[in-house]
Amino acid sequence: MFTIAHYSGVQIILNRLLRFKKLHVMSLHTPTPEEQQTEIQTVQDTTSISQAEHKRLFQRGLKWLCAGLLLMGMSFMINFLLFHSDVSFNTAMYLITSAGGVCMIKGLADMVGF
Repeated sequence: MFTIAHYSGVQIILNRLLRFKKLHVMSLHTPTPEEQQTEIQTVQDTTSISQAEHKRLFQRGLKWLCAGLLLMGMSFMINFLLFHSDVSFNTAMYLITSAGGVCMIKGLADMVGF
């Protein structure tokens, strides 16, 4: 017959094995309403923190995206205005375009959450 004493012995052995692997065993203890409320409050605090963090990252991503678009616009203007001139503008144009592309990718990555 399986008794509580056998179960507690098994639970002790499992706890020791799992502690060795740095895992946790959920207890069979049913939480009290105060413990449940504390757990709910902890989850809500974590959610509000993650929402605030996401909002901050989204705003930062939006700034990077705008900077990238500004650099791409500058590159277009250089190309548009200096197209018929005898001055070589390739290096400046490609550097600004590349910087704009990198800024746009960084901004999109921040907005998505990478």
